Amino acid sequence: MTGLLVLALLIALLTVVFALQNITPVTVGLFAWSFEGSLALVVLVALTVGALVGILASLPAVLRARREAAHLRREIATPKPPPMSPVVKDRAPAVAPTAGSTPGRPGPIGRPPS
Repeated sequence: MTGLLVLALLIALLTVVFALQNITPVTVGLFAWSFEGSLALVVLVALTVGALVGILASLPAVLRARREAAHLRREIATPKPPPMSPVVKDRAPAVAPTAGSTPGRPGPIGRPPS
């Protein structure tokens, strides 16, 4: 935390030094719009706008990753029953044909063969 504070103060100090050394007025034009300000102000505004555009461009990917991480955390936290062993269905047992039945097909169930 202290290192982060020192880094922030260093960046702020460098920004002030940059602004004091670049006070030359410049004119920036875009279509019919025109702006005149110090070089430092123009550069810092351009840097800020570029950072905002970058953040907004990456926002959908960040939100998608957070949503997926939350879904996976919920999935891990939810206990699931152990998987059941698969049921193997064999063919029906062979039944000897009875009198009056079609070969290959068993006779009626519950009736004694005639």
